[in-house]
Amino acid sequence: MRSPSSTSPHFNVPEQKIVKVIVYNDRAEVNRIVKSTLKPGFNEVVLKNVARLLIPDSLRVEGRGNAKMHDVVVKHEPEEIDSVRNAELKNVVMEKEAVLKELKDRKSILVKQQDGLNLMVSQIGNSKKPKGFEDTNFSNIEKFFEFYGPKAEALATDVRNIETEIKKAEEIVQKARTEWMKQEHGVSMHNRYVNNVYVTLEAEEETSIELDVIYQVRNASWTPSYSIRVDTESSMMNVSYFGKITQSTGEDWRDAPLVLSTAKPSLGGRIPELGALDVQVKRRRMDRERHMPGGFGGGFGVIPQNGFGFTGERRQVSGLFGAAPSSSTDLTYNEDRRCVDVTTEVTQSALSTEFKIQREATIPSSTNEHKVTIGIVDLNAQFVHQTVPSKNAAAFLTASAINTSDLAFLAGQTSIFRDNAFIANTSLKDVSPGEKFDCSLGVDTGIRIEYKPAMKYQQHGGFHQQGGFYMNQSTSVTEQTIVIKNTRVNTPILIIVKHPIPRSADGRIKVNLISPTATPFQETGESSQVALPAEGAKLNSLNNLEWTVKVAANSSQNLLIQYTIDYPRDESIELNEKF
Repeated sequence: MRSPSSTSPHFNVPEQKIVKVIVYNDRAEVNRIVKSTLKPGFNEVVLKNVARLLIPDSLRVEGRGNAKMHDVVVKHEPEEIDSVRNAELKNVVMEKEAVLKELKDRKSILVKQQDGLNLMVSQIGNSKKPKGFEDTNFSNIEKFFEFYGPKAEALATDVRNIETEIKKAEEIVQKARTEWMKQEHGVSMHNRYVNNVYVTLEAEEETSIELDVIYQVRNASWTPSYSIRVDTESSMMNVSYFGKITQSTGEDWRDAPLVLSTAKPSLGGRIPELGALDVQVKRRRMDRERHMPGGFGGGFGVIPQNGFGFTGERRQVSGLFGAAPSSSTDLTYNEDRRCVDVTTEVTQSALSTEFKIQREATIPSSTNEHKVTIGIVDLNAQFVHQTVPSKNAAAFLTASAINTSDLAFLAGQTSIFRDNAFIANTSLKDVSPGEKFDCSLGVDTGIRIEYKPAMKYQQHGGFHQQGGFYMNQSTSVTEQTIVIKNTRVNTPILIIVKHPIPRSADGRIKVNLISPTATPFQETGESSQVALPAEGAKLNSLNNLEWTVKVAANSSQNLLIQYTIDYPRDESIELNEKF
């Protein structure tokens, strides 16, 4: 049996090449490669300074080469302070301070020369004249002033120049002091710990190996953002799809191949449990006074996930080299999709979507955002006006398009431009490939909406049949008038008026839409074209009215919405909007 080898190569992990960084919404997974040479027998490879914000259970080490991996140990150890580096920084500070002192001494000499020269000028004409000017000798005075002018100017220039040099030297000294103090501060911090990984390997002969060090870190995330530009003349919509990355993990990602993932590893794999959800009739105040209050749980509970802690040492044993090759998926684009200048590969699985950014990026650890381009898509658009007068009596111009690309648009912040003019910042909802979506282009001031006060009245004494019995009932009648005026001279418009119609949540309550006559909303299948909505009224899945009307140029239309609510006469009703 071979005796253990004494070799123990050390590697500073933050300096190793990054193979891939997968960024999630709340963390990142970093894959670095470490190359080493093993001696015959047992070798211990030391991977130092693995990320401070390491998620301990996420770390794994995989390898390639003619060797066997026996053990992987993670230790939380005090940081080793480089005393040699500390001495070097101290010497640099002393050298820079010596240069600064020399410059200040030179300035002091120049200032004294200026003071002496100015003193001689001030003494001319006084009772106590400087030496050489005791007798009134205008020729000597004239010669003095011929000397004074150039000399005073030269001294002033030298003082200004050396003050500039002193300012630069002070900045250099301050920078050197700051770096040295950081090192000194690290020496004094006895509770500063780092994560070191010890990998035990066995080789039959001297061989070269490669280790993949894969770990997850906190304080990293990405969010989607968009820039949507709409050209109303050509009916084209240009969608620029970006990923905004932030990371303050304590380590820099230099020349890193990036993958943005929609997976959520923080949610874990445990399925939440549900209890029984009971519903009961709301008791009146008189009933509550006569009865003891009862408990009713109206919320849903999610069992919290078990956390994990780092206790200082953890062992993880892996198998042979090459036993777990990383999986990869080749991307093939659907030729029927219209996706222009897409700069990312898209890999979809049952649980997530990954966007592989083609260009490597350097993202230092900081609080700044870094934007990378996921793709640029050109889409055909159709334009229609929409209004929700019960919320806002204004007409919004919207562009409708179908996502004919292979990119899934995730919910994110969006900047909207119409005909190269910035409109507003808004948000985009999730849009799958092949799905239709709308983009608001702002308020059209040429269309005026008047939302008149609703007329409501009650009718009592009617009867309706329920379960073989005739029940005494009340009827609430609501009439709402909406006036749409198109002030444009030559342009007719198509506008969708959205208005809430109550939806019954009780079998004793009946809602009847009297005007207009509406048909139930029917979802249409996927289409490669965006069609304008047909004129007429329909009720969507939330029982809200969507009334599409065409308003001619320079004209107006009055829309009357009328509905009734039948309910038991001895009861009261309330309307609650739920999203």
